[in-house]
Amino acid sequence: MGRRKHKQIVTANDLFEGDVIYLTGEGGWTRLHGDAAVAHDPDEAQRLLGDEALPLPDEPGSAGAR
Repeated sequence: MGRRKHKQIVTANDLFEGDVIYLTGEGGWTRLHGDAAVAHDPDEAQRLLGDEALPLPDEPGSAGAR
């Protein structure tokens, strides 16, 4: 049986309002979960995070997980 792939979105906190915000496909931020950009594989998730981001861990909870 193959490894199950999980979809991922990028989240952050609006430090002034205290709200959870989500990265959109246009590179902006939204408070609407449904407007978030969705990564369907690890390579796409890395592209959403940008070049300066640390590499994603292979397994949830592994060393380097954020």
